[in-house]
Amino acid sequence: MTKNTHSTVKNFKNLNYATCSSKNVSGSPEEQKSKLSEEITKVIMNSTNKPEAAVSVAIEEVAENEWMEKVYETEIRPNLEKLYKKPGY
Repeated sequence: MTKNTHSTVKNFKNLNYATCSSKNVSGSPEEQKSKLSEEITKVIMNSTNKPEAAVSVAIEEVAENEWMEKVYETEIRPNLEKLYKKPGY
């Protein structure tokens, strides 16, 4: 299995806030998670016109052997119709 990532962005209409929750397979170095957070923040700011202070990013690590049960079956599969980018597995 490749190193999976699942992210959810909430852009609150009529409010100046956006939040992103990202689930990643365990084992990513802190430097990589920091870089991911910075890049996600930039994308949210550019896409929603929100200021940096209004963006929050959380990263939760999930063991690779638990990915299908804890992430795919509970968050991805039940929401396939809502996903703008679907996984290829």
